[in-house]
Amino acid sequence: MQKPTNSPRVTLLLGTATQDSQHELVTDMARHAADWAATGQAGQIFYLVPNHIAYEMERVTYQALSREPPFNGEHVHAFQNIQVLTVNRLIWYFLQTDPQFSRLTATDTAQTMILTKVLLQCGDDLQLFRGETRNPGFLEQLRVQLGELADAGIDATILDSLTGSGGSQEFQAKMHDLTIILRAYQEELGRYFVTSDEMTQYAMTQFAAHPEWLANTQLYINGFDHLDGQTLALLGTLIPQCQHTTIALVGDQYDGDTEEMPAGPGSTPFFTPSTQLRHQVQHLTQSVTGIPAQVRYTRTPSAHQPALVTLAHYWISNARGQTAPTPPTATAAVRLWQAANRQDELTAVAAEIHRLVASGDYRYGDIRILTPDLEKYETIIAPTFHQAAVPYFYDRALAMTNHPLVQLISALGELLNDNVTYANLFSLLRTELLLPAALAAEAQHENAAGQTTPAYLRVFRDQVDAAENYCLAHGLRGSQFSAEAPWQELTHTPTDEDDAADVQTQLSAGEPIHVFLRQELLPFIAALKEAPDGQHAMTALYQFLTAHGLITQLAFFRNTTLAAGDPVGASRPRQAFAQFTRLLDEYVEILGSEPFVPDTFVAIFTAGFTAASYAQIPAVLDTVQIADTGITVPAPAKITFVIGGTANALPAPVESTTLLNDSDRAAIIAGQQALIAAQPDSGAVYPTLSRGTDDVLAAAEYMAYKSFFSATDRLYLTYPQLQSETSQRISPYFARIQNYLGLTPRTVDFSGTALAASAAQPQITAWLATPALAGSWTVKGLREKQSDPYWQVVAQHLRRQGTPAVQQHYQFILSALHYQNTVGQLDPAIVRDLYGKRLNVSVSRLEQYYQNPYEYFLHYGLGVTERPTYDLTPAETGSYYHWVLDHLVKRLQTQAQDITDLSQQELHSIVDDIAGKAVHEPLFAILNGSGRMKFLRQLLERTLTYMAWLLQQQAARSALRPLATEVQFGQVGQPDSLPALTYPLGADQSVRIRGKIDRIDGFRGPNGEDFLTVVDYKSSEHQFDYGQALTGLSLQLQTYLQALLNALGQVPNLALPSTATVAGGFYLHINEPLLPMKDALKWQDSDPALFTQQMLKQNQFKGIVLADDTFLEKADTSPDRNVVLAGSRVTKKNGYTNSNALSADQLATILAYNAAMIQAAAKNILGGKIDLQPARFPNGESVLRFSPYTNIMYFDHMLPENKYREIITQDKQDALQRMSELLRKERDHE
Repeated sequence: MQKPTNSPRVTLLLGTATQDSQHELVTDMARHAADWAATGQAGQIFYLVPNHIAYEMERVTYQALSREPPFNGEHVHAFQNIQVLTVNRLIWYFLQTDPQFSRLTATDTAQTMILTKVLLQCGDDLQLFRGETRNPGFLEQLRVQLGELADAGIDATILDSLTGSGGSQEFQAKMHDLTIILRAYQEELGRYFVTSDEMTQYAMTQFAAHPEWLANTQLYINGFDHLDGQTLALLGTLIPQCQHTTIALVGDQYDGDTEEMPAGPGSTPFFTPSTQLRHQVQHLTQSVTGIPAQVRYTRTPSAHQPALVTLAHYWISNARGQTAPTPPTATAAVRLWQAANRQDELTAVAAEIHRLVASGDYRYGDIRILTPDLEKYETIIAPTFHQAAVPYFYDRALAMTNHPLVQLISALGELLNDNVTYANLFSLLRTELLLPAALAAEAQHENAAGQTTPAYLRVFRDQVDAAENYCLAHGLRGSQFSAEAPWQELTHTPTDEDDAADVQTQLSAGEPIHVFLRQELLPFIAALKEAPDGQHAMTALYQFLTAHGLITQLAFFRNTTLAAGDPVGASRPRQAFAQFTRLLDEYVEILGSEPFVPDTFVAIFTAGFTAASYAQIPAVLDTVQIADTGITVPAPAKITFVIGGTANALPAPVESTTLLNDSDRAAIIAGQQALIAAQPDSGAVYPTLSRGTDDVLAAAEYMAYKSFFSATDRLYLTYPQLQSETSQRISPYFARIQNYLGLTPRTVDFSGTALAASAAQPQITAWLATPALAGSWTVKGLREKQSDPYWQVVAQHLRRQGTPAVQQHYQFILSALHYQNTVGQLDPAIVRDLYGKRLNVSVSRLEQYYQNPYEYFLHYGLGVTERPTYDLTPAETGSYYHWVLDHLVKRLQTQAQDITDLSQQELHSIVDDIAGKAVHEPLFAILNGSGRMKFLRQLLERTLTYMAWLLQQQAARSALRPLATEVQFGQVGQPDSLPALTYPLGADQSVRIRGKIDRIDGFRGPNGEDFLTVVDYKSSEHQFDYGQALTGLSLQLQTYLQALLNALGQVPNLALPSTATVAGGFYLHINEPLLPMKDALKWQDSDPALFTQQMLKQNQFKGIVLADDTFLEKADTSPDRNVVLAGSRVTKKNGYTNSNALSADQLATILAYNAAMIQAAAKNILGGKIDLQPARFPNGESVLRFSPYTNIMYFDHMLPENKYREIITQDKQDALQRMSELLRKERDHE
């Protein structure tokens, strides 16, 4: 039955958050349905709701209708003539078969794509935005801003009218640029797509042409605080067509029935956003029907607890400056929590939710969590709610920007821009969405689901790991990735015992990836850049990606995620691929016939994915919703938690994030209103452009109101005291409620101290919701106080409850209470597997054992090593020095030349020649790499040139001459090798010491006796440290001396005497020293000989020397005998002395003690001793300073079980005495 034409066609139903407008709408719907059923009329109901709550609103509405007559008597309900729709879905409902409707509509990404094209074309004409044309963030910001302008009915004409009308220079430039962009954007958009404005206009014409569509139709609208200009215009068409329209808004009679607000107390509008919409609808209704809208106030109370109703009245009256209602006496419906930090706050919320549901009074779907600062909780929501076993739905758009497919496209874009780098290539490979063709073909035939990693993927991952190691170690860049030469790598990591000439190479395990890059990926990139147009490029891109496993891999990741119990995550590969194909289609549609420009492609696809987000669908129906405060909710929840209520977050800081600031908006609104006033019959819709921060500030208390009173039974207000170690104050909104209700905050603190406090434990009991939560708190409580009876009981329960696997899990967790950072001792069987019974080791490794036994075990027992990187290590630098100096000495020996007979030019030429050959050795290939490496090579060659000069100058001042270099001992199969040092250890165990002596020098004395010395090259300053020799940290020099002593007369291939006095062992620092500038200039000009002498003193032989007068006299023949040997001194009283000189007995003591230290270290290693006891030197530095294993050891000297091995300074006499005492004790013990 049609209503009289003069009756209102629109009803505005106003109700507060504590009134049930939804119930009145549903009752009205059911009444109409009953009337139609009784009279046999064919009527229909459309219920329009916002997009983000459409699914939930449909469920809630149909559930409510099922309880109303005539539906309440049915067991199965079907509502054929009642549709819950969004505005776009309403248009689809009527136009789904219309050819016009099937035209492509511009998605957000298509709009972004067109904007990218527009900016690239118009960039030179822009003033303010010229430099932003390839900024994805700006593109998204611009797209949103243009959308807002379009929604408000603001076009380029309005913006153009503002250009030149005054305002700041920035405003004029902004209007100039926006006018150009908006005009070109709308033109381009219309070329390819039907715009949303065009579709709305078309729908309006169709509705007007088909009045029968909406005949006998009841239209209901609910859930909106704002309608854009297009929707208002559509509503203006729908209202006259429908029998009646009912629009539910949040509000009350105090905000006034007209746009002119009355003055006086209570006149300040509280429901600001909905009041603005109310005025717009009233204006629109009057315009299209000629009849004012009827205003009706909801009378149906909601299910809110009385205390919440009173609090809601207080909130409104306080905001309006009205007299507050009397506070309720019962305030249990509102809880205030003060948490120690954000993690404790969320943990308490999750535990409370679990408790509430376990009580049987609530379902998870009855509970909602709202926060003004959702980003701050993003990283802790998942683990916290998993720990409490609470299902949740994160009601927020999740951007696609972190999906591997986006990473793949981004990396391809970088490659298209010639950024062929390690980072970009492996960013692409690590997505595992692009496989070599052979593996992609294999993947298509292998069905892998669940948690199993298929064989082809294991192979690919191993290859990528090896390839990445190779690229890092060799510093590949640019064209080197596509070089034809196969990737060769060293068969093992060289040590100081290896001869560079003996180092072998092998094909890298990452070579298949090199082949893929060289033969498949990089040629494709090159071909793609040459594509004639966009369509050919996108076709080639799609074909290449699908041929190389893209779809197969996305399906695999979907199946794996689904098998892991994450249906929401499993849907994301499909959504990302759909977005990718949509971008391809839109690119071809918009730019397919134009030349392919890689920069444009990269900008468009980056912006397209930046604008995209995943569809959010709850994995289960019964779930806790987590959302932003102020969100429109489909129905009140029984319980609402408002978390994160700090002064910095609630109310939220007001800042403009759009291109238009407040003054810009005011000017645009004024311009729009002026045009409307000048054209009263234009049909322009009421202006709806937001005023920016002014609107946000005006609506702040209203948005908080919507959040607080979305709860009917109980409202929890929580806030953290600490955030990122910064103290936080309570939100003024929370404080207002606290003061009104007289609430005492409940302290939430899950620190060990708080958990061990007996007063807090009864409150905790209710929150022992899950074993995971209980286990976490038990460890904290007992760590604070291990004898605490409360937590002891909980611990006992955890150890006994559940399956054996669960019990074992909690036994392991609780074992943390007694954890000590100790490493124990290896089982003998493990020792045998690692080292055998006979330890074959270099002396430098034994020094490392004494530095830190546990690090020795990690490095040489388990073989844990750092991944090599493209850098010149100290070991490689030392090997390079050794190689060149070794070949220098050998060349002079081969040519029977004494180094003192060479000119400086000749010597320099020989060094250059040898150094040039060295870099062709595999071990030193790195020096042929980057420009930086070539520069380092020049520095190393300069140092070697200086060292050759030093050797020459030393030879001129000493009888010592190099007899042999790089002399190995203990190397099986080497004809020139000296015998190994072998020591029995007892119990069928022994240690065999191998090594390499850098240089053996010698001379024949005046009486025919031979003297030999050992020289050990060092890249840093060294001298013989008796304290380190005493503690095993310095073993090499003594070991080399012993090896030489043992070998005399046993190695005929070396030019060594069969009998000789081994008179010393010395360190020689390989470096080019620095002298003070003032002294160097003075000596060089006035006394060149003194300058040379001072330079030579910087590289003296430092070590231990035999107190043999004949040797000392010939070893340093400089005038003062203090240039070659360190420690030398000549005085009138004592004559010549050397502080490093030792008697034969003292030298024998040092060597015997060294042998004992070697045996002790070997016994400890074969005995399984791997103590975590790093050495610390007298200067406070420890061996951990440069250790790569600190993240494994977790050494903390503040722990009672972690102690340094302190190395103290020892003078020579004290050290020798201590060595003698220890040797005597060992002999007595035996």
